[in-house]
Amino acid sequence: MEKDRYLKIYNGSDLIAKTRGWRTSYEGDNEDTLIKVKGLNPDTVYQEGALQAVWEIDGVESEKVDIPEFQTVYVKAKYFSFRREKMHVRVNESETLFPVVGPINATNSTKTMTSKNPDIATIDENGIVYGISPGIAEIEGYANEIPDEKKILIVKVLAENEVLDIEGFYKDA
Repeated sequence: MEKDRYLKIYNGSDLIAKTRGWRTSYEGDNEDTLIKVKGLNPDTVYQEGALQAVWEIDGVESEKVDIPEFQTVYVKAKYFSFRREKMHVRVNESETLFPVVGPINATNSTKTMTSKNPDIATIDENGIVYGISPGIAEIEGYANEIPDEKKILIVKVLAENEVLDIEGFYKDA
């Protein structure tokens, strides 16, 4: 009868990865079992013993074994996105953007965002766009690791009496 086998990785007492292991012969020998561990910091050296491995067979864990020292890879930023191309905000109001640098596990996910028209709209380091005066402003953003790949967000700042029609075109109330 085949036994349930799992390779498990621990960080202290926290289980951080688990994958099914496969029996490769009737003598119980195991080939290499690959496991994907999520949540490790990129471009980081993990000292021997920082993580431990165990086999669980039919619900019983083996003794923990220290994993040798290793370094995770540096993950280069590949893109920046505002996640939209245009938006609107009213004078004296704000709207929060949630721009992203990807991939999600990029080592350097810092970004820069600035307004080309700060007299109309501004943006802070947290992605909050503030309407200053009626008009159209351009917000420029990029991942700091790839500053030549800039994205532009068009911001329409609406006056108090201005509304947006259903098709997204702007018109006065």
